[in-house]
Amino acid sequence: MKFASSCFLLYLAEKPNEFANYSKAEIESNQHGRPQKQLPNYLKEGENPHAVTFVSPGTFHKVGLLLLFLLSVPTLGIAQESALTYPRNLAELSTQAANIVHGHIVSARVEPHPQLTNLSTVLVTLRVHEVLKGQAGSTFTFRQFIWSLRERYDGGGYRKGQELLLLMNAPSQYGLSSPAGMEEGRFLIQRDKLGNQTAINGHSNAGLFRNLPEFATRRNIRFSPTVTRIMAQHKQGPVPLQALEEVIKQMAGAK
Repeated sequence: MKFASSCFLLYLAEKPNEFANYSKAEIESNQHGRPQKQLPNYLKEGENPHAVTFVSPGTFHKVGLLLLFLLSVPTLGIAQESALTYPRNLAELSTQAANIVHGHIVSARVEPHPQLTNLSTVLVTLRVHEVLKGQAGSTFTFRQFIWSLRERYDGGGYRKGQELLLLMNAPSQYGLSSPAGMEEGRFLIQRDKLGNQTAINGHSNAGLFRNLPEFATRRNIRFSPTVTRIMAQHKQGPVPLQALEEVIKQMAGAK
């Protein structure tokens, strides 16, 4: 919706003003009772025409069609979530994901969709180190829709050499996929000062363990003392990769 609204405002900003067809002299003569051309009836006497914003019925019609198209994009089989997503915890993300893989990016290339050529996408291939859910071979490739101009220039945030843990949605009928919860389901793997591997997502892991103890209790899931302590104390920031993967494996298999 935010993306569609931005396009709407951009369209209006670039729309020529209705008064472009009138010279200053013609407008002023109209205000003195000697009209050279008939001015729009919404212009009040003595009002500065350059301060009036006018959108014609034809413009509304075109913008309406544009908005209908933009808002229908998710229903065209693209099956990607909006860039604006509601917060989800790790249990929800793990359950939603069809494939969960840990690996290094070997390539990330921005290119048009092979069928929907007006859509920009990024084609990402990982060298897989571990599969936590789903099926994947030695490599895992997915195609993700690019939402913005910035993403087009930075490859949607994917870079060769990055080590990632990805909780991926199932591909749509057009072969498009994305991490569950978008940035929530994409974890960058780094090392802390002691050399231990940590993971952090695009939301700084905020709310990642929210309500997980209750979820685990209802499904009779038991975690190690270390993970139990992390879930109780963590608010946001990096978490140990080993702990994160322990939770994911338990949650992904929970019924």
